[in-house]
Amino acid sequence: MKEFSPVISNKLYIQIYNQLHHAITSGRFKVGDKLPSEKELCQIFNVSRVPVREALCALELNVIILMYAVSRAYGSLRSVETSV
Repeated sequence: MKEFSPVISNKLYIQIYNQLHHAITSGRFKVGDKLPSEKELCQIFNVSRVPVREALCALELNVIILMYAVSRAYGSLRSVETSV
């Protein structure tokens, strides 16, 4: 069988995930800190809400952040763990 080659992903949500993950694990955000809102993250990364939401969902699935809902819309985010 032929060897596998490394795959490089250009997906926006993965790039956003990596940057947010680094910001959390490097200590920029502490446990209990609120992350910027989805709207602010869209402006920071210059993207639509879709990749931002995908990145936030991936962070939540990896137990790095905790998202909570406020009035039928996602509110701010909380960091619950700073290491994986």
